Amino acid sequence: MRVAILSLVVLILIGCQGYHYDTPLTRAAATGTPADVTRTLRGASPDEIQTALIAASRAGNAAAIPILANAGADVTRPWGANSWTPLEHAVHKRQAGSITGAPVDQRDEHQRTALRWAAGNGFTEIAQLLMERGADPHIADEDDVNALDAAIYGLPDLDNFTAGSCQTETVRAILAKAPDLTPSEKRWNRIATKLKQCRDIERLIATKY
Repeated sequence: MRVAILSLVVLILIGCQGYHYDTPLTRAAATGTPADVTRTLRGASPDEIQTALIAASRAGNAAAIPILANAGADVTRPWGANSWTPLEHAVHKRQAGSITGAPVDQRDEHQRTALRWAAGNGFTEIAQLLMERGADPHIADEDDVNALDAAIYGLPDLDNFTAGSCQTETVRAILAKAPDLTPSEKRWNRIATKLKQCRDIERLIATKY
């Protein structure tokens, strides 16, 4: 687990670079009107159009998404230095509603889902929304970390550092949807909750061991 956490820190540091380069299209995708997006699409390369989709998803500019999709952007295509899916990018910036048509359980190259990121960041309402859309909290990534684990551990995210937080409501929401779900790495879960003194979480998961 320590290796997994260190790997995640490196991925986040790398991923903070190069989400989108600054062009008229990416600016329009992030903050512009549909007319702005349509106008700046002229002459754009496929890569720039895909990058603009990421800019729109991270900014929550939902109106830009279908325009870019019609121009060739793929709402399922991993993109950026960390190869996140568009839905992961949207969730990272608390904009889960900005992506339509994306598979809710799509995995990135590390087998992580948008729900795992929402859980790890303590975005309880977004996690609930994703689960209402059919996201499966049982899915584990390549390090065998599922949504419950992520909520318990938190994430060393530079934008929203939750590794030291007690995300009780997120844990409760996941267990409400999946009462049969158990932590993947029981020993590390115990250590994490005790170190952080997350008493309520300890009680919630006590029966899981």
